[in-house]
Amino acid sequence: MADPSTTTSSTAPRLASIRDAAEHLGVSTATVRNWLGKGYFRGFKVPARRGIHVDLNEVLDARQTTPGMQSTPYGRYGENARIVDLGEATR
Repeated sequence: MADPSTTTSSTAPRLASIRDAAEHLGVSTATVRNWLGKGYFRGFKVPARRGIHVDLNEVLDARQTTPGMQSTPYGRYGENARIVDLGEATR
């Protein structure tokens, strides 16, 4: 788990809203909020901006180093799930 007291990247922060971070990563806003709640990266309150923002550098670093955040070819269902894409099946 990322240490919340340090920045995991030496570059300047790239702050993004939770919504923008989710779009950038291809996940839902709920997923970004869950990761934030688990302490994988820090959230920031930015003056004159609404909501919580995250540093995309920290999020990307955490995603590469934290097992629970890494993408799998099976998505959230697990490797034994049997999912049929009906759009593909009818072609």
